[in-house]
Amino acid sequence: MPYDLTSSASIKSVAKQLANLLVDTRLESQGPEWTNHNFTRLEKFFEKDAGVTCYYNSAKDSVDSRREFVWDFLAIKSNGGILLAAESEQHHKEGIGFRHDFEKLLYVFSPIRLYITKAKTKEEAELLSHSLADYARGCCAHFNPGSVFILHFDLWNDSGSVTYLWQSKGEPVALESEEISFGEPVSST
Repeated sequence: MPYDLTSSASIKSVAKQLANLLVDTRLESQGPEWTNHNFTRLEKFFEKDAGVTCYYNSAKDSVDSRREFVWDFLAIKSNGGILLAAESEQHHKEGIGFRHDFEKLLYVFSPIRLYITKAKTKEEAELLSHSLADYARGCCAHFNPGSVFILHFDLWNDSGSVTYLWQSKGEPVALESEEISFGEPVSST
């Protein structure tokens, strides 16, 4: 059954389903195994919608046909655009890589954006979530209306997980255009 992402309420509903999947299917591992597990479960989530194709770089198979596509993971619906953009960063300490991966999600036009990472404790996850919220405000002044950000922390030593949701204000608006025309060339050689 296709996911309905046409209103802020439906986007939030699908985001909550995805967040529940993340909580229910944890894996205590590191490295490529952890990354592969995360992307495999995201792909399974979108199997319900036959028109969705997922792209990611599988560390198991370097010749994988679902190669990484700018972001670590994308779920794309034919004639429907990006449904989910996800980044996965294992480093539990704040740093350039940690923020860089998160920042890539700020600029994608997608109803659901997911950042999967790790933290030592729930308290550290809370501090990192506040830090990323401040960082987002400093990087990006506009978000597509109704979009949901999911910030998911697997806690070290198999001590659970913490998931946060934030939804931007407003309702998504479909692009309604019978014809797209770029008009006259700006320059020619």
